[in-house]
Amino acid sequence: GMRGALLAPVLAAGQAVGVLMFVSRELRAPDARLQETIAAIGHQIGQLVQRRRAEDALREQTERLRVGQSVARMIVLDWDVRNDRLDWSDSPLWLRGPLPPATGKYPPFKDQVHPDDREQFLAMRAKGLETLEDQTLEYRVIRTDGEVRWVLSRQSVVAAAGGKAQRVVIALLDITERKRAEQVTWIEHAVTRNLAEAAT
Repeated sequence: GMRGALLAPVLAAGQAVGVLMFVSRELRAPDARLQETIAAIGHQIGQLVQRRRAEDALREQTERLRVGQSVARMIVLDWDVRNDRLDWSDSPLWLRGPLPPATGKYPPFKDQVHPDDREQFLAMRAKGLETLEDQTLEYRVIRTDGEVRWVLSRQSVVAAAGGKAQRVVIALLDITERKRAEQVTWIEHAVTRNLAEAAT
């Protein structure tokens, strides 16, 4: 039967998550080198457990963010200025429309900004790159299927070590329904005002 055993704790973030146990059929004197080796193995296993927990927590947080963005009709895009590449936090289908079947890819984002808003959009982008200051703007986006969506854009510039813009992180919130409600209210007020003027 078992006559000797050597135990070593498995620690993750300073907390014991398990125990390594090595048993022997013979009774042996403590071996310092063996104890160090087992302790190192326990430490490595603890690091793996801690990393797995961090990955699980990040995955859960990312999923919560994705659900929140979907419900709120919000999306975050990361613009790599040097390589002119856009990375989206989620599918931009609700904002940009279906992919054009002819090309299988979207046109440049600036080309989907409404022509009447494009000058302001480009000016905001240029000012952010030059001053490295946060910018906010409301503008319209024309989807590939022709539908027009209003967005509230908040952009934040990330500078490189040399002080030049390296990345621009932009949060886009769908405010189409709010804009439609504002337009209905404006029309109602205009009709009421016209009727009141006509009655006098």
